[in-house]
Order: sequence, then C-alpha cells, then structure tokens
Amino acid sequence: MDHFGTQMILDEIKQGGGRVISLNSYGSGLPSYEFNNNPMGYKFSWDPRTVFVAAQTAAAYLKNGKKIEVAGDKLFEHFWYVDIDGLGTFESYPNKDVEKYVKPFGLDENASFYRCFYL
Repeated sequence: MDHFGTQMILDEIKQGGGRVISLNSYGSGLPSYEFNNNPMGYKFSWDPRTVFVAAQTAAAYLKNGKKIEVAGDKLFEHFWYVDIDGLGTFESYPNKDVEKYVKPFGLDENASFYRCFYL
C-alpha cells in the first residue's frame, strides 16, 4: 500500500506541473517512547520476524542522486530521529535499496530519496 500511495501522490504532483526533488518514505512504525513499555523497548506494528530481517539487511538511499550504502551489520548505527506532531519522536532506519524505485516512480536522477522503517 505504501508504494501505491506514493505513486498516486507523485502522479498528482507531476500532473500539477510539479517536480519531486526529494522523497522521504516513512513506512511501518512503532509507538513513541512512552508506549515502548516491554523489555525490548519496542512494540511492533508488523510481524516481528520481518522487523529483525529488515534490521539486518543492507540498505541504500539517495542524497542528491548519490547512492549512500549502509551495511546490514551497521544499520542501527545509521539512523536519525523524526519528530511527528501529535505522534512523537521516532528513530528512522534506512530500509533496503531505494534505487529500484527511482525509475518506476519517475524520479529525477539527482533526486534525494530515503525509504525507511521506524523504531
């Protein structure tokens, strides 16, 4: 669903004469800190096994068209915080390699594109 929704928004922007120069795709997620009250400190919103697999898989994102690669064993060292009004603060981790989405989404080759999962 996240890819379908993203494509719809991108198509709408292009039909309106706009150009996408940066895309941050934040999919899946976990509750903010005050709700992470289990021994691991997290509550999964999707299959926990899938979270652990994603958390060990190499990732890559684009910054101004340049590919930034992150090794699977370094994924948890490569994150930033995202504040969402009314929801809280989330840790954001790169999710797999975004390069395969650039052409189907019709993004410029010098675009920035970050696809992540939350913790």
